[in-house]
Amino acid sequence: EPIQVERVCDESEITHERLREITDKVTKSIQQMSGQEYVDEYAQTVKERMRKKREESNENK
Repeated sequence: EPIQVERVCDESEITHERLREITDKVTKSIQQMSGQEYVDEYAQTVKERMRKKREESNENK
């Protein structure tokens, strides 16, 4: 099913909030179609946490 996004003609009307809203809409649609669980956390944050945990684990060896 197509995602309806209001067309913005003037670039000055494109805001961070508007882009975030569209991204959230797309993400929610993907989640519903795929059955994946939505996690409200950026992948970069998760990767950094995993890196730190791995480093700590290596220090304890």
